[in-house]
Formats: sequence, structure tokens, C-alpha cells
Amino acid sequence: MGYNLHIFFCKETVYYGQAMKFYYIVLSLCLASLAACQPTPATAPTPTTIPTLNVSLWVDYPVVSVSLFMSKKYTQYANVTVTDVSGKPVAGVTVLGQCTHTQGAMAVMFPVTDANGYARAPLEISLSTVVSTHTISVTAIRNADWSITAVTSYDVHP
Repeated sequence: MGYNLHIFFCKETVYYGQAMKFYYIVLSLCLASLAACQPTPATAPTPTTIPTLNVSLWVDYPVVSVSLFMSKKYTQYANVTVTDVSGKPVAGVTVLGQCTHTQGAMAVMFPVTDANGYARAPLEISLSTVVSTHTISVTAIRNADWSITAVTSYDVHP
């Protein structure tokens, strides 16, 4: 009986030895692959740049009434000036605009700013039969330069 136990133990030892050899090979391969993978160092997030353009926005006053607008005798305009942070006018800036009112939102198409940093665009007004508030928002963009959004609101009377 001791002999049978010894043979059984020997067989188990052989099997155990082969299993351990396989385990060490797999473990070595895993460790080698982990060692080959270099962790990517964490990079700090890119800080948000500050605006480098200033934009001023206004609407011609007095605001055109719906009846005058419909008569095609008058056009309502939005105006912008764009300057750098030192206050000097900036030419060639794209100004993106949007006008929202009771009938929805519409893009305001400004030409690029002139040598004085000025641009002017005609506005569509809502054809409401009651007083409606229009809100225009604009942002100036030139390459990597940008401005905060300027907003103005005005009322249109029937």
C-alpha cells in the first residue's frame, strides 16, 4: 500500500511538474508583454485660451415696425465692431450671428469686418401681430482668435 501511494505520488509529481512548467511559461509571457507595454504618462489638459477678440453688437435705432418692414421702405440692420484686446480694430474677421424670435431662429450673415473692424447685416423681423422680442447673439472668429458671445435684445412692434 505504501508502494501504491508512492507510485501515485510520483505520477502526481510528474503531472504537477508539467503543470507548473506550463504555468511559469504563461506567467513569463504575460509579464514580458506587460513589461513591453510602456504606460503613457498622463498629460495635463490643455488650458482653455482666453478670448483675443472683443466684439460689440448693436441694432439700428429706432427698431423698424412690422408695417414699415413689410412696405419694403426700411430695413433693420445689426452692426458689429471687432477689436483686439488692446482696442485696435481687426479686419477680416468672420462674425457668426443668430437671431431668435417668436417664429424661430435664423442665421445672421455678416460680411467679414472691414479695416475699421466693422460689419453690418440686414435682419429679418418676425411678422407677429403683437409685440415680439428679438434676441441676436454674435461671436467673432479669426483663425485661433475668438471672442465671447455678445447678445442684444430689442422689441418689434406691429
